[in-house]
Amino acid sequence: MISYGPAGSDDLCNVRGLDPSVPRLVLDRERWERWSRADWSVPRLPADRFERDRMLKTIDELAELPRLAEEGHWLAGESQRVRVRVGEIDQTNWSADIKPWRKGSRGAPFVRGIHFRNDESNVWLQHPAFDSTIPSTAPERKQAKWCGPLKPADQPRLACQAIVNAQQTRRLRWIVLPARCVLGNSVNHLQIPDDILKLLTAEFGGLDEALGWLCELLNSQKLDAWARAWAANNNVNNYELELLPLPPVQLQVPSNLA
Repeated sequence: MISYGPAGSDDLCNVRGLDPSVPRLVLDRERWERWSRADWSVPRLPADRFERDRMLKTIDELAELPRLAEEGHWLAGESQRVRVRVGEIDQTNWSADIKPWRKGSRGAPFVRGIHFRNDESNVWLQHPAFDSTIPSTAPERKQAKWCGPLKPADQPRLACQAIVNAQQTRRLRWIVLPARCVLGNSVNHLQIPDDILKLLTAEFGGLDEALGWLCELLNSQKLDAWARAWAANNNVNNYELELLPLPPVQLQVPSNLA
């Protein structure tokens, strides 16, 4: 099979069809199957030849690794798997219980996509509950306080926001969501088996430290490049996150998970 693209409207001709300058990729069946786990999806590759070669090298490297939601790797429990969950609050149905976060407010922070920020090297949470310098008119203060009946989570979590703007340099933003926060349904979070959380907590001296380390791992440039390559559209679903490759690490894990 031959895959063509990216191609724009200027690359189409009613006489010649597709312009010969459009990049193409011959998909070797064995390599293709290894990439896609036999679901036969095709990666989205850059037009630039050097960026394209770099992306293909990254895909080849990561394709051999276990996927986030598979069994038997160091982040999977003995009888469970890592699950990707949608944020617990539907912003439309619960809009009456989501209030602005004014200066001096107290309560449960409501975290949604706008509270995720990044630059070239870092990703962070920018919410007025944790940054009092955010201006009073900033959009981060709107729909930022949870006043509903659902109790916030007692422990910190790993949360991920998908960036739908194709012009952005990142596809995914991972943060450590502090305890006592409520998450909007435009954001996902990881449900990690309890036995693995205990193991990581012991390894790093605390749950926040363990999740911070894991967050840095998931925010790596290679994993984000993989996510951009396999993005089916502007929406990221749980399936896409569950198929993220999981890099190997050196941890004191049970022998059956190493």
